Amino acid sequence: GTAFEIEQADAGWEVHVLKDKRAVTVIVDPAGASVVGTRRDERVSRGLAEALEETRIPLSRAITVAAKRVSGDLDDAELDTGRHQNMWVVTLVDKKVETDVFIDISNGLILRYDRD
Repeated sequence: GTAFEIEQADAGWEVHVLKDKRAVTVIVDPAGASVVGTRRDERVSRGLAEALEETRIPLSRAITVAAKRVSGDLDDAELDTGRHQNMWVVTLVDKKVETDVFIDISNGLILRYDRD
């Protein structure tokens, strides 16, 4: 499958993966070393499925790009299809300051940053 979102959860990390037009949530331990569970979710929207087909940069690469440019720990990352351009949004937190890094899905370039 193709990962399109990762977020922190009580048991570690939830990685949302598209497989056979459905979302599958893979629950990974806090260290990211092993899978502790899975669950099959709903069908994904056509817009999300089409955006994932267009994506040339995987989620893991988007996270790496963001982490090289912004200090902090990963909070979450997702494929944002709600704007005029599909993009990865990676959120890093450093000393309670959140920074969203917007990354082009076709070439991995950073489009912009937003700090909270």
